[in-house]
Amino acid sequence: MLLAAAAAPVAIAVYAAALTTGTEHTLDAKARVFTGAAISVETTGQLTRSARTDQLGTIVRRYSYGTVGDTQVAFIAVDPATLPGTAYWRNEFAGRSLPDLLTALAGPVTGGRLPAIVVDPRHELGATADVTLGTSTAHVATATTAALFPGRRLPWPMIIVDRNRLGPIDPHAGSFDELWTNGPAAPAEAAVRAQDQLLFDTIDQAQVFDAADYLGITWTFGYLTALAGLVGLVSVGALLLYVETRQRTRVAAYALGRRMGLSRATHLRSLLAELGLLLGLAYAVGVALSWVALELVHGLLDVDPIRPPTPLLVLPVAVLAGAAVAVAVVAALTALHAQRVADRTPPAETLRLGT
Repeated sequence: MLLAAAAAPVAIAVYAAALTTGTEHTLDAKARVFTGAAISVETTGQLTRSARTDQLGTIVRRYSYGTVGDTQVAFIAVDPATLPGTAYWRNEFAGRSLPDLLTALAGPVTGGRLPAIVVDPRHELGATADVTLGTSTAHVATATTAALFPGRRLPWPMIIVDRNRLGPIDPHAGSFDELWTNGPAAPAEAAVRAQDQLLFDTIDQAQVFDAADYLGITWTFGYLTALAGLVGLVSVGALLLYVETRQRTRVAAYALGRRMGLSRATHLRSLLAELGLLLGLAYAVGVALSWVALELVHGLLDVDPIRPPTPLLVLPVAVLAGAAVAVAVVAALTALHAQRVADRTPPAETLRLGT
């Protein structure tokens, strides 16, 4: 019973922490995939790469009205040299690093077709595509694929090419130039204005959270964490009551042991070993149970299925370490408390009551 009582707060704390941490990481990932980086400063004009823009981030050109036949696509032209240092990336997006993925864009132009990275979960595109951009047509061939790519905003296939190799495109094809940055918005906005371009919009995490109605979800994190802490305090109280009750039945044995040469240090070490083993096992059981529960439910808790990525399962290292430290401290303090209770009880009175 004590094992179950001690494992419960650990299981709840790890479960709540992993759930909230995973949800926080998922929401952050959804926002950063949407913006491409921490912040995206947009203009309807055309930005020129410079030392200033390289210092701040990377320039991306987005075409809003691309089509391949009857299929709408997101056509994005990136700078492979500066994108990896700025764009939000997780290896789950393609199973490898972003620089490795971008090397495909440097491949040869075969049959007049520019090599491209294609994100096409529904397999709506073929190995080659003729992308209509206004009155222009971009001929591309799939050089490699990815499950997801930064800058995805609509549930359409994405085609990513090297902006330095892309030829002239109809200026009325609905293009936006975006300066992605992971720093403050003000310097990026100033860099756009310095090129005499009109600032169209600035997108950041807060704006995405507000538009996607994520704020209400984030407010539950503190409640779940507080609930886990409350359960932990209740369990610690229950453990102390258990030790207090159990120690009373051991006082006579301790008194006799002391008369036979048992030292306080040896008795204390025995208490530490007993409680440490018990609480350590409870910690392991609680972590295992919480992880089983997380494996079962985390994939079903997508707060926004429309926006990728799917829910992320994140190991709450800080909470695991904190719970381990808390278990060790509780075991030590409980053992010291039990030792103090035993030492305070008069041996003569104990032996008299025992007889």
